[in-house]
Amino acid sequence: TVGPDGRLWAGTVHRTRPGTAALWSLDTTGQLTRHWTGLTHGNGIAFSPTGDTMYVVDSGPGVLLCAHVDPVTGPDRPRVLARLDRADGIPDGLCVDADGDLWLAVWGAGCLLRLRPDGTPVGRVDLPERNVTSGAFVGPLLAVTTAADDVDPTGPGGSVHLLDVGRRGLPVHSYPLPEVTGA
Repeated sequence: TVGPDGRLWAGTVHRTRPGTAALWSLDTTGQLTRHWTGLTHGNGIAFSPTGDTMYVVDSGPGVLLCAHVDPVTGPDRPRVLARLDRADGIPDGLCVDADGDLWLAVWGAGCLLRLRPDGTPVGRVDLPERNVTSGAFVGPLLAVTTAADDVDPTGPGGSVHLLDVGRRGLPVHSYPLPEVTGA
């Protein structure tokens, strides 16, 4: 994910050692920075409409984290905004609409949850596939991706759904790729 400050953000995954992955950024000069440690499965990353709050999914423990973001120093220490019980699915991809609501894909539950910026659930969109992976606004539509069914290999999955949820997304930010010289 590219943030409003132009940095490219990514979370890492460590499947065998919980709590040893991290949140990283690559700034516009190519400087790589580790911001947080203690993640297990860094996943969906999104920013508030004002760009001063960052949201990060850690699928391992099933939490949605948030933190204030300083444009120079990056995000503060995260706090848990929402937690899903494993029986309710695993939080996966994430996007934020122009009104500031979060749209959280839930793997294994066949849905997207709509949350207020304080983590309060205010809506749910059910889909015909079990493993909902992510969402992104495309103009007036929400594009939602799903993966193959890991419980029933013959079940539906691997689709893209275009939904009219009555919301619009935020402007997309781009990362300026550094010029490559020499060979």
